[in-house]
Formats: sequence, structure tokens, C-alpha cells
Amino acid sequence: AHLAGSVGEAEAVYEQFVTNRHANTVAYTNLAAIRLDQGREPEAITLWRQALQLRQDLPDTWFDLGNAMLRRHQPDEASTCYERALALNPEHVGVLINMSSIALNQGDSTRAMACAEQALALQSDSAEAACNVASSLRQLKRLEEAEGMARHALSLNPALQQTTKLLAGILHDRGDHAAAETLLRQSLEQGSDPASTHQA
Repeated sequence: AHLAGSVGEAEAVYEQFVTNRHANTVAYTNLAAIRLDQGREPEAITLWRQALQLRQDLPDTWFDLGNAMLRRHQPDEASTCYERALALNPEHVGVLINMSSIALNQGDSTRAMACAEQALALQSDSAEAACNVASSLRQLKRLEEAEGMARHALSLNPALQQTTKLLAGILHDRGDHAAAETLLRQSLEQGSDPASTHQA
């Protein structure tokens, strides 16, 4: 019913499975996705946890739960979920990108770059992964390489404002203040920034 596009009908079916405590993880995870779309994240988190109690070999569910923990500013809990997901699927690009973002925020540039480079190797057109590689290089003071990678990330997705800000920062670090100011003005004109983490 969900695939057919009738969310209301699907929701009723999933709720029935969950209410009856049926061991159907798809019902739990799909209902969690609906709850998240409805802005009812705490309920979604409960459903993901219930699904993982039934089956722990669900990398995408660990990823979804990790994303929820990250949105709730709980990076350690998110990292635990991402590590579980990665153990089940070592080529999960979204997990690698988000693990890289957490490492960047914690100042662990080496780990951040390793995760981001692995993600980029798996998905060469990922602007998010390229941006995280550039951020890692900037933290490591490898500014010329950082600028090149930031420009590459921007070519992959010119609308990713996060990359424009990063490139401006790198140019500022390199002493090119005029170019940095121009990019920052462009960044402000572009509006709000998309999420810096990978959600799907």
C-alpha cells in the first residue's frame, strides 16, 4: 500500500502490525519513516529501536537511528549506530559521510579524511564527501590541496552552500581576502544551507 502511494492506508496497515507486535521489521521501519515525515521523531526513534530489537542486521535502520541521534545533538550515540551500520555494510556511503562529519566536529582530521575519502571512492560524484575531504585537508593545514578539493566539491554541486563557505574560508586562510569576500557574498545570496550530513 505504501509503494502504491496511499500513505494513509499503509500507515493503518503498519500500525496494525506494530500494535499486534508482529515480528515484521518492514512495518516498524516504514511506519518510522512516516512518523519522521509527520514531524514525530521521538515516535520514529522508538519504532527504529523496536525494529532493531527484532533484527539487528539492518544497516539502513542503524543509519536512520544514527541520523536521528545526530539531529538531537548526540554524536556519541550517533557514532555507535553508524559503527553498527558500517559493520553490516562497509560500503554505506551515507554512514561514512556522517562519521566523517562527526570526526571533523571533534577535531579528528585524520579519521574524518579517511571516512570521507572512502565515501568518495565509493561514490565519486558525492559533493558531501568531497567537501568533507576538503574540510579535513583544511584542518590539516594542507591548504592548496584543500582548495582544489573544495572547488571539485563545488563543481559537483554548486548549490551546496556549505562548500562555498568552506572555499571562502580556505581562500581567507591563504590570504586571498578579496576572493573570500566575493564567495561569502554569493553564499549569503544563495539562502539557507542544506543539511551538512547525509540523510538518505
